[in-house]
This record gives sequence, structure tokens and C-alpha cells, in this order.
Amino acid sequence: MLTKIHPSYSLVIFLIGILAGCIFTLFTRQIFIASPIWLVFAIIALIITFFRPIIPMLILSFISGAIIINYRASFDLAGQDYFNNITGETITITGTISEDPDTSDTKTTVRLSNLKTEQQIPGTLYLQMSPNRELQRSDQLTITGKISQGFGTFAGTIYRPTIKNIVRPEPGDIPLKFRNWFAGNIKNYLSDEESALGLGYLLGMRSSLPDGLDEKLRIVGLTHIIVASGANLSILIGFSRKFFGKISRFTGLFISVFLVIGYVGIVGLAPSMTRAGLVSILSLLAWYVGREFRPWRILLIVAGLTLLINPMYIIDLGWLLSFASFAGILILGPALTKFFYGDKEPKIIGATLLETISASLLCTPILLFFFGNFSFISLLANLLILPTISIAMAISFATGLCFFIPPIAQVFGFLSHLLLSYHLSIVNFFGEQHLFLLQIPPNQPQVFFLYLFIIPLIYVTIRKSRKQSKLGRKICLDTVNGPPLSAKRPL
Repeated sequence: MLTKIHPSYSLVIFLIGILAGCIFTLFTRQIFIASPIWLVFAIIALIITFFRPIIPMLILSFISGAIIINYRASFDLAGQDYFNNITGETITITGTISEDPDTSDTKTTVRLSNLKTEQQIPGTLYLQMSPNRELQRSDQLTITGKISQGFGTFAGTIYRPTIKNIVRPEPGDIPLKFRNWFAGNIKNYLSDEESALGLGYLLGMRSSLPDGLDEKLRIVGLTHIIVASGANLSILIGFSRKFFGKISRFTGLFISVFLVIGYVGIVGLAPSMTRAGLVSILSLLAWYVGREFRPWRILLIVAGLTLLINPMYIIDLGWLLSFASFAGILILGPALTKFFYGDKEPKIIGATLLETISASLLCTPILLFFFGNFSFISLLANLLILPTISIAMAISFATGLCFFIPPIAQVFGFLSHLLLSYHLSIVNFFGEQHLFLLQIPPNQPQVFFLYLFIIPLIYVTIRKSRKQSKLGRKICLDTVNGPPLSAKRPL
């Protein structure tokens, strides 16, 4: 029992404690340790587990994670309790718009954080009001309205609030200003639907999508293509490391991290973007020191860090889908590739198919729970669109970048029009095929029992792919080196 272990095991168990503690705290609403004294105890205990890495200390690591997340979640639950106690009352409150407002022809919805009345109140408010296209992310609002029950990650809701004051800080949200300027350049050369889809690819600007298009994307299972996440950052990092890495490894790291932070600032700190940014920075640091993370370990690290930022992420649709698709692509995807292709590199169609299956398999129960529908032809729609997504992003970016040379911008705009109109035709066609749509009542927890079949399937696939990999390496060694000698040490 006193056998020494690697300190990384303490970190893993600590992160598992954060996950378990977050689930327990939010679903039981039990704040068993809300004192700063216990927080200090948990931090000291965690430090001890790293200096004394033995198996019994893993229990202390788990407890430390549970205590820290319980303390962190206590603030958000206090905010929920505050609004629950004044439900039905009319209040005046000030806050900051944390994400892009969603505006349609009939309404505008806003997420308001940094809440203040006479005191600071933790949590986020959901506001629904008449269409208002003047509101922007980072605007400070003072509103009056009647508090209603919260839902999901929202501590409370206010419908039809009266806006008392709008303050746009100066110089304000500079990345947002740059994004709006760049988006305006693209809109000069494309139709409203095409520019909305192109900006969705590039910058995750889902709020600019028309209602009908947004609904069809959801029905067909293509919502993920207009959520800025790891794919966008991978392109940035790949370019930066290849170009600036030639100067020096540190230059490649510095410029890459700068681009990641800048892109996250432009898009905004949505849960999926927070996850993607942390993964990118951790991966860059590992690359710099010549190491790499095991997929399940980086999933745990980023999950723990994001929950410490906001424990409510664990019931946020964007966070859940982001991690489910990330886990599918990072863990199941390579196993399926090895299973079907061995050591060969799959073509673009095969790679797209396997990645789509990997992500969809883990995301399906979540989508069924939140929306209650699943399209059996979503896989086909993904295959028809995903191989050309990077091209659409590149020419849409070039359209906005070449604004100072109108003839060149028009050429890229025309190419963007051709490709984006093709994507729109696919979405519109498949979005109307309701015959292939499975529909059940949403918010049915039973759908998560599907993971009882999905997880063993993933486990079996990974085991078989590893056996094939070991067999392939053995055959390769036997072929090159001849029969192994008994005196040789295995490679």
C-alpha cells in the first residue's frame, strides 16, 4: 500500500474529484464545505500528495478536488438561491453582456453576467426582449424587470425588461470591434445567408444566422460546423508553428499562444471556446518541451480547469457537446482508423467519415436529451460538407482580408459564393427531410443509458486496434530483422 507512484496520478485523481464533486454539488445542491479554511486545507493536502506520492494519498487527492469545487460552486448556487427567493418581484439590476446577443425578427436574447444591485450577485441572467440590433457583447446594461425562474446554467430570467441605461466602455471590446470590421468586409461581397454561414465557419458567429437556417442546421446535425472551436485554432497553430517555428521553437510558441488568445478574444469566452483555447495552449506547451499529452489526460485536465472557471459548464449544452465530440475525435477516431486502415493513412472521405462517426456517437445522447431529435441522414450531410469546410474558411477569410484590393476581393467573394451556396443547398435539402428524423420528448434522462452500449463498444474497438497495432509491429520486426534471437531484448 505504501508503494510509490508517479505524482501525475495524484493530479488525475484530483481532477476526477473535481468532476465528481461538481456533479454531486450541482445535482444535490449540498454545500458541505463553504469555508475558506477548508479551501486552504484542500490546497495544502493537494500539495502534500505531490511531495508524498503513495497510493493512500490518492484518497486525499480526490477529497481535495471535491472540496475545492464544492467551495467554488457555492458562489453560483448562492446566486441561484438569491433569485429564487425574489421570484415574481420587480428589480433593477446592472450587468455585462457576456456573449453575443441572439437577435431574430421577433426577439433578442441576452446573457447578462457580473450582476450588481446593492451588492455583487454571482451567476448569469437570461434576458428576452424585443428585437434590438444595437446591443453588443461587453455592453453594460441597467434594466428593470420581473424575475422569473432560472433554467440550465441561468440563475434567473427576465422577460421584456425595460432598459434604463446602456454603457459601452471605451476603448471597449477591441477584439469585438476588429471582428465586426472584418465581418463587414465579407458582407460586402456575399448575400446575408452566405456571409452568415461563412462567418459561422470562421468566427463562430452563430447569432447572425437566420432562424430558419439555424433550425435546419440543428435538424441535420450540422450545428457543430458553425461553432468556433478546436478546428479553427488547429489551423492557426499549424500555420504559426510551421512559419514562425523556423525562426526558433520559442518564437513559434510565443506567436502561437498570442494567436490563440487573440482568436479567443475575438470569438468570446463561450464554453466550447474556453475548452478549445485551454487545449491549444496546453498542447503548445507540451510541444515546446518535446512531450505530448495522452488524450484522456488532457480531457481531464481541461475539464477540471473549465469547471473551476465556471462549475455551471457541466450542464451547459455547448460544453457537453464540445467535450463529447473532442473525446470522440481524440480517443475513438484514432482507434477506428487503426481498426479499419491499420498503418495506412485514410483518404479524406474515409477520415471525414470516421471522425464524424466518432463525434456523433458520443454526442447523440446529449442531443436527444436537449432537443429530442436525431437525423439518420446527418452522417451523409456531414460527408457532403465537411471535406470542403477548410476551403470555405480559407476563401471567406481571403474575401475579408483583400478588402483594400476590390477586384481580388470580388474574385474570392465569387468563389465563396459558389461554395457557400452549395453548402446552403445541402442544408436546405436535408433539413426538410423529416421522414428520417427521430423525435422523442426532450429532457428524458433515460437517453443517457445509451452510453451503457456506446462506452463498451468504444472499449472493444480500442482494444482490438491496439492488438492489431502490436501484431503489425511484430510482423514488421520479424520481416526486417528476421526471427528474434533469445538473447535480444525486445524493442
